[in-house]
Amino acid sequence: MILSEFLNKEGLKGVFYGRHSTNVQNVETQRHICYEYARKYGITIMEDFVDEGVSAFKKSLDKRQQLDLLQKKARERNFDCVLVYKADRLARRIDQHMQLWGE
Repeated sequence: MILSEFLNKEGLKGVFYGRHSTNVQNVETQRHICYEYARKYGITIMEDFVDEGVSAFKKSLDKRQQLDLLQKKARERNFDCVLVYKADRLARRIDQHMQLWGE
């Protein structure tokens, strides 16, 4: 499906995923931008998933508790999309992106 067609659907439900790798960072900018995007396109954000102080290089996907929980909830199909500030918040390596998209 083309993104513009998807965004024209009524009643979209989404979740926010944020991640930062050091304890001196936070996800507030990531969250703000994703929530603004959701507002613009009428997406209701149902839940936030945030992995704090977690390096995408050093931790495998299954070692990131909030991402793991997000994946489990996605299998239940209770939401339509995941909003992330940048793709590298989900994963830094192409094989990890492929793993996520494959589910």
